Amino acid sequence: MNLDKPSSKKINLNEYCESIELLPLDDVNGLKPESNLSVFDRGFIIQNDSTCLDYFDDEGYFQRELQFEDIADFSTFRNERLFVLTPGGIEMYGLKDLSYEGSLPLPDTSFTYCKVGGKDDHSVVVLAVQGGRIYSGEYDIPKRVFYFPADGGMKGGESAMKKMLDKSGFFYSESESYFFYSNTGEVYRMADFYFLSYYWDFKHREPVQMCVSNVQKTTDKLFMQIETNKDDYCLITELEENGYPRSSKLYSNTNTPCFPLGVFYGNVNHFLCNSSEMDQYLDRELLDDKGKATADSLRTASCNLIIKYHLK
Repeated sequence: MNLDKPSSKKINLNEYCESIELLPLDDVNGLKPESNLSVFDRGFIIQNDSTCLDYFDDEGYFQRELQFEDIADFSTFRNERLFVLTPGGIEMYGLKDLSYEGSLPLPDTSFTYCKVGGKDDHSVVVLAVQGGRIYSGEYDIPKRVFYFPADGGMKGGESAMKKMLDKSGFFYSESESYFFYSNTGEVYRMADFYFLSYYWDFKHREPVQMCVSNVQKTTDKLFMQIETNKDDYCLITELEENGYPRSSKLYSNTNTPCFPLGVFYGNVNHFLCNSSEMDQYLDRELLDDKGKATADSLRTASCNLIIKYHLK
């Protein structure tokens, strides 16, 4: 993939989407469109600010607010748990009714803990930075035992490592957990932490600078949002049955509408945005008449909504 001469081909939403659905949010607390979003069976968890998580049901109605001293990161694991990484440790909630399940303290305060994500039914993983290196630690939840961070093999300046982790993240596909590093093109499968499942080595010449800002996966495709100092792209890779890449296409997001990566749940991509900006991301040809009317009314109301791209 030569990013010095990138493809100018726009994403054809009709090629990948069966339909688009608009879900207005009862955003009583005034969400920011750049808020972090997590999707599960019964709705959405959205980070409102550095201390607050809001829970909306699957119809978009606000249900409750969760307050914390400070939120470093949060993630939902399958349909079972919500993990919230705070300065004091990992706070756990059951997703069935958002009941509090306890706290997992992080005893070694010499690390700066940055990311949290479920590994399996009994384990949760945290990523941390210390001395310009990235480390990984793991909690055995039933035993309440924390295995102290081990060197994750990546090093650099302290601020650079924190910045890289800030844009990196966990994501889930069926029963497997994955993690991606934002500026290396590496995607790891966490079922066997850190077993290397996919690897892209983006070799490019200056002055093109690249950052992988989001990765999502379905059964047979892998989607990667790529930001350069010139343009934004979406790389869509067709996968073999064994999970290895078969063919890739690079699409430009310069012209609207584009295909923004949000959070994939099942075969639906959920993207949070402000209604006044929806035409940047929306192909109205994939909406029925009712949907078009809904889009116009949402624009007038200027509220936040989730655009749901139902993939083929």
